[in-house]
Amino acid sequence: MNNFDSNEEKYIDWYLQTLVNNGYVDKYEFHYKSYSLSNKVTYTWIKPMKRVENKKMETTVLHPHSYTPDVHVWWNDNAKNLFYQNIEDNEKITSLFFAINNISIWEIKGDFDFKNMTRLATLNIKWVMKEYNEYIQIVTPNKVFNATFTPERYLLTDKNFTPRKLKYKNVRTIREFKYKVSK
Repeated sequence: MNNFDSNEEKYIDWYLQTLVNNGYVDKYEFHYKSYSLSNKVTYTWIKPMKRVENKKMETTVLHPHSYTPDVHVWWNDNAKNLFYQNIEDNEKITSLFFAINNISIWEIKGDFDFKNMTRLATLNIKWVMKEYNEYIQIVTPNKVFNATFTPERYLLTDKNFTPRKLKYKNVRTIREFKYKVSK
């Protein structure tokens, strides 16, 4: 059982598990990899002492910074051009998700940008792209569900298992989505 940082991560877990069960995703892992983005920066100075030798001191100017995206997704070839496209294929993007070598990396956010954290995530994403050449996509469950399919479990509330009021129009099963795309 995963310990999720948010309900949105739990909802995406249901979505990804549906994709695994239908042969579109080989595996996925939450908090799989951290990216070191900057090292600690210090400066050294000499503290004069009265009765003993002067001391060499060190002060931290900047603390190290790392970033851990929410989930890595290893796509199955069955999902190519249906759910994802590889950026390196140099084709017009028509799928919802981007991947590099059949792997997508997602930062999961809610509909409401709590404490302006999307801005911070966007900066970290740009930094990871520059340093590691890995693309991280911001994913919002309601937007994903509206564009593709809604996991069955999401149709019921978390506590009472009563029908959930959905904030989007296109409520489809994975089969209905596949049929719609194949037309």
